Amino acid sequence: MLSHSNEASAARVLGRILDETARVPMAEVDGKPLYVTFSAGLATHGTSRQFADARSLLQAADDALYGAKREGRNRVSQHGQ
Repeated sequence: MLSHSNEASAARVLGRILDETARVPMAEVDGKPLYVTFSAGLATHGTSRQFADARSLLQAADDALYGAKREGRNRVSQHGQ
């Protein structure tokens, strides 16, 4: 949850986290670096989109996450795009 963030700034924050996570090894296995990636779903509530309640907002973010997983790894997917 990124309060007081619009869709563009939230996407930038997630993009930076995504890039940094992929760049920095999380562990070492048998002397070799282990890198991890992740995907994220983004939904925002504000002037362009309104959700009836928090559950609807979280469902939209979850739907976007599964969209990101379908599209491949290591990406951010925005609800409605």
